[in-house]
Amino acid sequence: MKKAMAIICILSCACCISCKKSRIDWHKELKLINPETALLHGRIKSLHSFYYKADEKFGKVIKVERIPAYKLDNGIPEQQVFDKNRNIIESICFESDSSIRTKITYKYNENNHITERNVFDSSGTLLRKNSYIYNENECLVEELTINNKNEIEVKNTFIYDARGDFVEGNSYNSDGKISGKTKSKYDDDNNSLEIIKYNPDGKPKDKNIFKYNSKGSFIEEDSFNKAGILLVKTFWQYDKNERVIESFDYKGESSVKLSRMTSLYDDSGNIIEKCDYMDDGSLFYKVEFKYIYDKNNNWISKIQYYNGVPTLFAEREIEYY
Repeated sequence: MKKAMAIICILSCACCISCKKSRIDWHKELKLINPETALLHGRIKSLHSFYYKADEKFGKVIKVERIPAYKLDNGIPEQQVFDKNRNIIESICFESDSSIRTKITYKYNENNHITERNVFDSSGTLLRKNSYIYNENECLVEELTINNKNEIEVKNTFIYDARGDFVEGNSYNSDGKISGKTKSKYDDDNNSLEIIKYNPDGKPKDKNIFKYNSKGSFIEEDSFNKAGILLVKTFWQYDKNERVIESFDYKGESSVKLSRMTSLYDDSGNIIEKCDYMDDGSLFYKVEFKYIYDKNNNWISKIQYYNGVPTLFAEREIEYY
């Protein structure tokens, strides 16, 4: 797992930003949240995804019923449109009857950094808008969430050091009162070493400390509570392509293993097996994936098996520039 991915998990969506390494680029951000999007090859113009409940009859996996993407964990919106710079400019989620549930549009500046994100309901009514403001170094300095009454609901501000690393973030509610603060420290290689989140009263909420390998990928994360007590130690191991092949959690400073996960990938970088183990080392579940690829090496069919039983059938229609 790369450092930006874990920081996204720890902080709010925008608070993960480092001006040098992780500027707010919505396409890259989508890549982190949906690894499959990162693995797309070629100049993609549009991507249409279809999800179905799977079953097996006479030794063949079949599609049973349509499943909306929003009901799936990590489900990519059924319809995505990209510009020629590979920035996503529109995404649409559908209901089971193929009617529109939500539509999101995106705007970018000349440096391909997102400046606006608009969310619409099924009737096309604007629900909320996010706006992003940058400084002269193209570092995100302000993010606003605005409702359909043009009222600010959330405001996030970001402060950077002389090297362009994110060092402090502040969140404000609709009343303009601070709702939280985040501070970060870095090493000489611009790796985030420590992230502390604070409550509105300024008291620490929790703290995370990170360690990296020589390629800048996470190898350890220590999570502490507000009292400074170590709760969980998480470790990652990688293959030669810096893809996570194993992760495991320990309870505090003890040798008690809370969980362990392993992953295998095919030559295209798509995951083909994921195993989750119990604290006693026994297998909790195994998820496997089988793919069919197009001539650009993008998958157009994927079947998911849960403990050997087909559970999900996904298909994609890809249009290229």
